Amino acid sequence: MRLRVVEVTEATIAGVKQHVLSLVGGLDRERFDITVACPPVRQRPFGDTSFADEVRSLGVDIAFIEMRRAVHLPRDLAAVYELRRLFLRTGAQLVHAHSTKAGLLARPAARLAGVPVVIYSPHAFAFAGASNALERVLMIGAERWLARWTDVLICVSEGERDQALRAGVAPPEKLVVVRNGIAL
Repeated sequence: MRLRVVEVTEATIAGVKQHVLSLVGGLDRERFDITVACPPVRQRPFGDTSFADEVRSLGVDIAFIEMRRAVHLPRDLAAVYELRRLFLRTGAQLVHAHSTKAGLLARPAARLAGVPVVIYSPHAFAFAGASNALERVLMIGAERWLARWTDVLICVSEGERDQALRAGVAPPEKLVVVRNGIAL
C-alpha cells in the first residue's frame, strides 16, 4: 500500500518551487501517492502559472487551493476548510507544508482532518523579516502554537535551526536540518 502524501505550498516560484518539484519528482511512485496543493496562480507581481504544468509533467496530481501570501482572515479560513476537505478526500497520511503561509493554513487543516504525520519546512522564518516588534512577537507566537501540531520541522541550515531554537519555536527534538541539494 502506498503512503498518501500531500505537499502544500503557497510559494510557486523561485527556490521553494524548485525544492517542491525536486522533492515530488524524486519520490518513488511505487511507495508514494502524491498530491500537490497550491494556488492556481501566484498573485501579483508574479502571475506565474508554470508550476502547475511542471507538477503535472512529473505525473503528480495537483489540487488548487486559493492561498494568498497576505493575511486575510476570511480567505485564510476558507483555505483551511478546503485543505481539510482535500486531506479527507485523498486520505492523506502525511502532509508536508512549505513556507510560512502554507504552514499557517495546512497544519490546522491537517489536525482537523486527523492526518497522522505533519511536516513543516519554513524555507526561512517570516518572523526574521518582521517589520516591527509586535509583528515579530505575533509571528513567533503563531509558529510556537502551530509547532504543537507539527511532528517534524525541517530547517534548511543549522542557522535556521538555531534561529528556531532561540525563538523557542519548537523543542530541539522536533527540529531537523536537511540541506538542499542538486541532482548531478
